[in-house]
Amino acid sequence: MLLKELEILGFKSFADKIKVSFSTSVSAVVGPNGCGKSNILDSLKWVLGEKSVKTMRGEKMEDVIFAGTSTRKPANFAQVSLTFDNRLRLLKIDTDDVKVGRRLYRDGQSQYFINDSRVALKEIEDLFRDTGIGKSSYSFMEQGRMDQILSSKPEDRRLIFEEAAGVSRFKAQREEAEKNLENTQLNLTRIQDIQRELERELKIKEAQAKKTAEYNSLMAKYKDHDLKIRYLMVRDSNDKLEDLKEKLSRRHGEKEKIQQKLIQMQERLAALDEDERTLKEELHKKDTSSQMANLQIAQLGQKIEEKETQKASFSSQLAGLKERIGKFEKRIKELKAEAAEQNQFTLKLDLKVSDIQKEIARLQKRIDECAEESAAADADLLRLEAEKAEATKKLNEVHARQEETIRELLDSLKAEKSRWEKTAKNREQAFTEIELYCNETSASLEAILAAPDDHLPQMRKDLQRVKDSRIFEKISEKAHLLAEMSRGLYEILFEKGGVHSRKEELDEEITALEKQIDLTTKESARLTARKLQLADETSANKQEREKLLGDIKSLNVEITSVKEKEKNLAGQIANEESNMGFVRAQFTEIDRSVVQLAQEQKNLTREVEKLKSSIEKETQRIAGIERDIQKAEEKRRELVQTMKNESGKTDEVFTAINELEGKIGALGGSRDILLQNIYNDYTLTWQELSAQFTSGKMQLADEKEKLTELQRGISALGQINQLAIEEHRHIKEMYDHQQTQVDDILRAQEDIKKVMAEIQAKSETLFRESFEQINHNFAEIFGKLFNGGQAKLDLLEPDRPLASGIEIEATPPGKKTKSMRLMSGGEKAMTAIALMFAIYMVRSSPFCVLDEIDAPLDEQNVGRFLTLLDEFARNTQFILITHNKKTMGKAQVLYGVTMNEPGVSTLLSVELSKAVVG
Repeated sequence: MLLKELEILGFKSFADKIKVSFSTSVSAVVGPNGCGKSNILDSLKWVLGEKSVKTMRGEKMEDVIFAGTSTRKPANFAQVSLTFDNRLRLLKIDTDDVKVGRRLYRDGQSQYFINDSRVALKEIEDLFRDTGIGKSSYSFMEQGRMDQILSSKPEDRRLIFEEAAGVSRFKAQREEAEKNLENTQLNLTRIQDIQRELERELKIKEAQAKKTAEYNSLMAKYKDHDLKIRYLMVRDSNDKLEDLKEKLSRRHGEKEKIQQKLIQMQERLAALDEDERTLKEELHKKDTSSQMANLQIAQLGQKIEEKETQKASFSSQLAGLKERIGKFEKRIKELKAEAAEQNQFTLKLDLKVSDIQKEIARLQKRIDECAEESAAADADLLRLEAEKAEATKKLNEVHARQEETIRELLDSLKAEKSRWEKTAKNREQAFTEIELYCNETSASLEAILAAPDDHLPQMRKDLQRVKDSRIFEKISEKAHLLAEMSRGLYEILFEKGGVHSRKEELDEEITALEKQIDLTTKESARLTARKLQLADETSANKQEREKLLGDIKSLNVEITSVKEKEKNLAGQIANEESNMGFVRAQFTEIDRSVVQLAQEQKNLTREVEKLKSSIEKETQRIAGIERDIQKAEEKRRELVQTMKNESGKTDEVFTAINELEGKIGALGGSRDILLQNIYNDYTLTWQELSAQFTSGKMQLADEKEKLTELQRGISALGQINQLAIEEHRHIKEMYDHQQTQVDDILRAQEDIKKVMAEIQAKSETLFRESFEQINHNFAEIFGKLFNGGQAKLDLLEPDRPLASGIEIEATPPGKKTKSMRLMSGGEKAMTAIALMFAIYMVRSSPFCVLDEIDAPLDEQNVGRFLTLLDEFARNTQFILITHNKKTMGKAQVLYGVTMNEPGVSTLLSVELSKAVVG
């Protein structure tokens, strides 16, 4: 789960700070129309960088700042922040939590923050690029936006597919590359223009450099003669300065003696001045002290009058406070009565919730019983299906064996028939021979029996002859042969192991298996019918339970609202009692102050009497100090006159010293100027210059003549650019550097073009792969939501996918039209939902806000939508803004937005699992 917390302050109707903690996979924001619940969605888009005033439903961006109500002042700024769980490092910041914030002031100043640090909007856009999160991405599904996706131009739809394909990052890189390419071309043009100008300047500087080199040669000679002239002038000035300094030293000795006398007199004068100053300071202190005392007397009198005024004011305040205390007591009594009524209402609501919960428990128990019975029926059905399958398998096997036995019986009968036909002559011959043998034997026996008794020996001979003829054996053999001939058919048809007997056994087994299968089928039908009954009963119970759960949610929201009102009333009571306590404390304090003021007035009056007595004593001391000051001034005038007489003797010495110092100063100044000019022009000190000319004879006139000749040669050269040689070298370096830059820019252009080609190829590949997957997902989800039908996406320009528009074709089941303009509002909404979730399957957003997209759907389609939502809630965190009770039932947490105070939204949260159990 990525989104952890939303914090809002001063945004639209949320005047007070609210915090929304998202700890479940599905949360719902509910509330009546106009309560401000859609401002939750606006705050999420706004903090992620939304700049469109129209999207924020305003005329100017400052409209998002709380405008105030009849009882509240407008806010000075609006602030929203989002906190994300970043342990998987989906956002490219190495922290477990990432907090993004935005603040707007009424003067239009806008600020963005990442982890409480100021950033630019581009940094926030880069942070969320290709994550599915953003102010205009598919992480926000609004009813109007869903219609816009379907009705917008095919070219405009491509943007959301680019976001899903993850090519927005590449698109930004390509735009950056194009910008860089354009900049490099501008740089190349600018550098080539500069290079042409440098080439022209290079020729000019080359001519100037040659002229400057000749000038420098003459100037080197000029410097040598100029230094010699300046050396001679400084040396003459030094000699004159030494003579003047010696005369000045003698005059300073005379000045020291006169000044010593004056110093002693000044010390005496200073002592007199110090005594006079001390007396004047004491006089000033005494005078100031008297003035301060008079001032304090005036101030104390004013304070006494102020205390009297305060006493009158406090008396008036005490009367007002008594009246306020009475009003507070009345207000507290009214609030307590209202709180008692709210408490009774809460008890009634709790009792109603308890009754509904008992009914839900009964329904749940029956649902569980039905589920157990249905599960047992499923087990029996599985067992019966297994038995039926086994019996069917055995029946098929017995049928196969029966067919084989029948074929074997037929083959045996055919063989027996063939054998019987083949032995027909043998049977007839055997019957004929048996008949012949029997006739012969009968005749012989009759002849023997008919002979007289005296013929016994002959009879024995005849019987012996019959016996010897083996007639009986032949008859037995023929009879046995006949018996063998007829036994094969008997064995086939009647013996226990015969083929016919085996067929009869198989027939009996088939009959038994068919009877078992029939019984199993009937039992399965009975169990299936029972399951359908249980399913209908369970469905009815679940619908009743869902209805009751919705009632509980509504009651819980109402209970929470009532408890919030109770809490507000308790707070108001506590506040009123606190205010009353404060007023009572004020009353006590003011009463105590009145007594204290009376005491202070007495103390101030005593202090005034003391000050008046002190002033009289100080006035006497001031008169004595003034007499001492007058005596000190008389002594000072006498000493000053003596000092004036001594100072007159020093005027002559000072005049002589000033003349000598003036000459020394003028000559020294001229010499110093020469030395400074030498240092400024040649960076040489006097010591370094003297060391250069210690030997050789030099005449000042000769050196000046040679210098004049050099000046004429230099003047003949005309205007000289002293920097020409350095400028020529510098321009040559710049020209070479510019040429290197041209080569680098040309190489950079080629590199950028290669990168742009790679980005284009990679973007097209990603876009095509994502588009095909979204197209496949769209068809699949559309079929699930509509329980049939067809839907697909087409690129209008397949060869240019990144510039192509995208056409949407959708045909609900039972219809022929593919145009979405002819669809109903519900069908359009379902189509848009199918498309958005198809995109989600390719690149899911960590969280998604659905703003009343279920509004156009009927109950059946809401159910399909919620089934689809269950699948996606495993990987995505959903925030639902809805009025539909069935949709509310999917949420683990409900956030109710209300307006207990007109124009000001407040937020209440209910955790449904705890609400239902508790």
